[in-house]
Amino acid sequence: MMLRLGNLSIRTKLFLLLSLTAVLALLLVSTALMINEKWNARKNLVGELRSIADVVALNSGAAMAFDDELAAEETLNSLAAKPEIAAAILYDKNGDTYSKYHRNGIDADLLITDLNNAYPDSQDILQELETNGFVTHLFNGYIHIIRPVLAKDTLVGAIHLVDDMQQVRRRLHTYYSVVSVIVVITLMVVLLLSVKFQEIFTGPLFELMQSIKEVTIKKNYHVRVKKQGEDEFGTLIDCFNDMIGEIHARDEDLEKRVKLRTADLSQAKNELEEMVISLETAKEAAEDANRAKSQFLANMSHEIRTPMNGVLGMTELLLETGLTGEQRRFSKTIQSSGDSLLTIINDILDFSKIEAGKLELETIGFNLQILIDDVMQLLASRAHTKRLELAVLIPEETRIFLKGDPTRLRQVLTNLVGNAIKFTKEGEVVIRVATTEHAHNKVKLHVSIRDTGIGISQEDRQRLFKPFSQADGSTTRKYGGTGLGLAISKELVSLMGGRLACESEPEKGSNFSFTVDFKVSPETERIGDHHRNVPEQAIEPAKTAQDKQEFNLHVLVAEDNLTNQYVAANMLRFFGCKVDIASNGNEAVEAVSKKPYDLIFMDCQMPVLDGYQATAAIRRLEKEKSLKKNIPVIALTANALEGDREKCLAAGMDDYLSKPFLKSQILAVLKSWSTTKAIKKELAVSDDLPDREPAKEGETDFASIDQRMLLEIQDLQIQGEPSILDKIITAYLEGSKVMISQLRESLAVNNIDILQKNAHSLKSSSANVGATKLSMMSKELEVNCKTNHLENAADLVTSIESEFIRVQDDLKKEWFSHELR
Repeated sequence: MMLRLGNLSIRTKLFLLLSLTAVLALLLVSTALMINEKWNARKNLVGELRSIADVVALNSGAAMAFDDELAAEETLNSLAAKPEIAAAILYDKNGDTYSKYHRNGIDADLLITDLNNAYPDSQDILQELETNGFVTHLFNGYIHIIRPVLAKDTLVGAIHLVDDMQQVRRRLHTYYSVVSVIVVITLMVVLLLSVKFQEIFTGPLFELMQSIKEVTIKKNYHVRVKKQGEDEFGTLIDCFNDMIGEIHARDEDLEKRVKLRTADLSQAKNELEEMVISLETAKEAAEDANRAKSQFLANMSHEIRTPMNGVLGMTELLLETGLTGEQRRFSKTIQSSGDSLLTIINDILDFSKIEAGKLELETIGFNLQILIDDVMQLLASRAHTKRLELAVLIPEETRIFLKGDPTRLRQVLTNLVGNAIKFTKEGEVVIRVATTEHAHNKVKLHVSIRDTGIGISQEDRQRLFKPFSQADGSTTRKYGGTGLGLAISKELVSLMGGRLACESEPEKGSNFSFTVDFKVSPETERIGDHHRNVPEQAIEPAKTAQDKQEFNLHVLVAEDNLTNQYVAANMLRFFGCKVDIASNGNEAVEAVSKKPYDLIFMDCQMPVLDGYQATAAIRRLEKEKSLKKNIPVIALTANALEGDREKCLAAGMDDYLSKPFLKSQILAVLKSWSTTKAIKKELAVSDDLPDREPAKEGETDFASIDQRMLLEIQDLQIQGEPSILDKIITAYLEGSKVMISQLRESLAVNNIDILQKNAHSLKSSSANVGATKLSMMSKELEVNCKTNHLENAADLVTSIESEFIRVQDDLKKEWFSHELR
């Protein structure tokens, strides 16, 4: 509304302003006059009725005192001379009607009833008469007034007069008509004056606007506006005329200057065109040389990498054969030299990609903790050889599930930590990693690598990040290297949106640091060890001893818990089975629809589709394909409540294996279901499945880890393959941290389903790594969720958190001792 008014012309605005002001003033004044007149008219009417009532009361007092009804009636009938009196009633001192008069067509009883409705008790009227001397009542267009009737100062009754207010209405109607005529006439005069005055105001302004348009459109600076007065408009016109004159003078001067400058610019333009042609020629030559150099580096790097892969691969296979001690030393030297050469080639290739602008970063989810552990494991032997302390400091609040390019971040960390170890004789290398919250679901990752090495002078730091250079020539000869590592690291950090910085003093060590932004990845916990570069295919079946049984079975493991996946898959591969993994029930159904499996191990609680739903879907799929024999499905569950076995049977499962399970139990299942006998129709735990020996009384009070379970896992280790125990422990600790965090969060919002699901998953995975006490606590929480007994849920979650800290410490000790072995 205000915007529309703002778009109106000044003439219209002035007209509206004057008109609305006048209308508002007239309305207020006329309304006040009408209200005042109406109030005065009623006041005068009441006063007149009181006077008439007093006269009637005076004349009726003696008649009522001597009980002369005829005289009283005559007195009332005399009111016929006042046509506005609709009715008159005399009441005795008891409030009863003594005599009454009414005009023709008036129902006096109805008027009396109106008064009685207002005063149900007649004594109230008498009491108000004694207090105020009169009673006034306005109802339904009639005004009632009651006055006392006295005889020799003694109250003998009351006179009640009713006026139809016609006289007041006629008077007000006449008054309102006169006021309305005056208002209309006044409004017309005001409107005429508004039209006249707005022309006086807007006339000079419109003339000024017309002159401005002529100057703007026609560029006519000879225009001048005629001054019509000495008011503000006159001053504005004087200023406009002066401004136009000044612009006209400057325009003529500028025209002269432009002619001079144009000549100079024409000459400079010709010179610049010649220079541009020369620069373009030089630029094209430089770009061709740079492209040729980058292409040469890329081609040569790729050409060298091809035979290098053969050298390294064959050397690795050679080390697996029976060699003499001297031959093994020679082979390891070849492998070490090949690794160093491959590192140099990779640096050259990366540098050529950076120079050519073809290095692109990927964005995937990764686990920061695992990435740093990988770097530390890779470089730990170098630090151990030099007797250096290699430490990592990561605050607990650090966000470890991130999205970005983990390969390039690992490359930067490996380069910086490797340099720190290389240039440090004694002391320590400390890596500090932390994150701070940022907007839009991002965090800032702060990384610093501090060492106690030889340090760098301020002069040398100026060329530190330049390609093919180190602090000085003697450093290159003494420590080796291409001088590309820091240059590549700086470019990679820059591509990530950060800046690599160095603080150092000679003989006091160095501190390299950078800060980059990463997105938080809520799904990273589901990818587990993805960035450890240990593919599932690397875990091949072990070369078994003669007494080890092997089964040529194709097995599907449907399990969402990463720890349980590793345990089950490696146990099955130990017995010669080919294993596929499905992380949820939907993936399991899809896998069965594409491949024929000999056996399926099905976890009962999984996302998307749980084990029961997935098994039912598989059975429907088999029925649609008209298969004569169904695939045996073995339930994997830690549930032991009444009805769980019946639920598995109804879903179409064939056998039941409780978690945690041992290698011997897996063997028994394979023996039972690897024959061609008919599929069992009963669901039961086979008697030949050996149950785990229960812990001795009081054992779980002191030991958080059952060492026997870790020995079972360690027995699955295949010679020459990455450590299965390390992989399972890492996966368990990472996954359990997330589950315990979700326990607390779901309890806070009273989400019983999520609380039960995480308790169930933590129960089974803890049992598989020997965390018996933690598994029992999780089982108790799960049962409480199912039975809806959550009185001590908060205390139980707190106990689980405390026990997990003990489990974590014990597993890390076991991990460390395993590394030493």
